[in-house]
Amino acid sequence: MKLTEKKAIQLSIKLWTWLYDNPEKHKSDWPLYEKYGLYDMKSSCFCCQYYYNNSNNEDIICKKCPLNTVKLCKNGYGDAYNDYPKLSRKDLSAILKSLQKRLDKIIEKGT
Repeated sequence: MKLTEKKAIQLSIKLWTWLYDNPEKHKSDWPLYEKYGLYDMKSSCFCCQYYYNNSNNEDIICKKCPLNTVKLCKNGYGDAYNDYPKLSRKDLSAILKSLQKRLDKIIEKGT
């Protein structure tokens, strides 16, 4: 699947909404996990994979990511996946708001 920034964020919103609604579950439990090939993506994350694919400087990958604004990936893209089970509903809500804010900017630009 070819990911655009818009598509990566839209799919991330679907995933994180499902995680919000199913707090006892893990990313790999998402019913669409295999359909979208998350097991092959950096940290099983659409955003990680998109920014990784579109940057030649690994140091700035996370700086571009909307999940970085909620400090989800404290030590780079590995933490987003590993820290998920420790996230509170408040954290999950912040993730969704950050993703939606970035998506709104992309839509506003018309890309």
